[in-house]
Amino acid sequence: MEITKEQLELLGQLEEFRKKHEHQAEPSDWAIRMCEAFVARSMGFTDRTQWTELLRQRGETLFTFDWKSGSVSDHVAQWCRENHRDWRYSHLGELQVAHSGEWKKVDYFCANGGETRVYFPAEPVQEQQFQALAEDPAVHLRDLLTLGLPDHDVYLIHASADVGWVPAADLPRLTDQGKEEFSELLNARVAAIRPGPYGVELVLDGVNSQLLAQYDETLANSSRAEHAMELFL
Repeated sequence: MEITKEQLELLGQLEEFRKKHEHQAEPSDWAIRMCEAFVARSMGFTDRTQWTELLRQRGETLFTFDWKSGSVSDHVAQWCRENHRDWRYSHLGELQVAHSGEWKKVDYFCANGGETRVYFPAEPVQEQQFQALAEDPAVHLRDLLTLGLPDHDVYLIHASADVGWVPAADLPRLTDQGKEEFSELLNARVAAIRPGPYGVELVLDGVNSQLLAQYDETLANSSRAEHAMELFL
């Protein structure tokens, strides 16, 4: 498998968009993380940290702009003035911006017909790092739990067995003991995410359907216990 610069750039654009919207009222952060997960899976990544680490090594983005006039230096100088940052040319003629107490070289990348990205270049990513991906290009339930699940209207269903619609909202409440007990369930592959009659369905594969039924029963028992506590406390 070969990861191209353009593919990594796509993930970088999605990540920047997510960051711009993560503190807004709409539930965009989860949606964008899901988009990133599926794009990453199509590229062969099996874990979010794999490609975010590559983005980090690719270099930290300072800003993007629509290059219609002026030089890159002009835009860097304007950005520095607006953000109260210092900039200079080094004795080697490198454009540098002050960052975390030191001067760092600035570079830029302009996609065809797209915005220009100004960034701090990092060490080149070695080819073997692109190849160091897991063999199974799947998103697992554990990955979605790490990304963050909505607190309602999301259900677990089995790909080949009818065990009903099992609410997924309580997964983040699992204790360490609970995560250990249902580790096989958390490691289940998410074969599809689709709309269903009650909400979003996460279709699980590669896991015994009885384990999903056991989790559903544990949820029901926990709910009954909490209700009983409310009656007597």
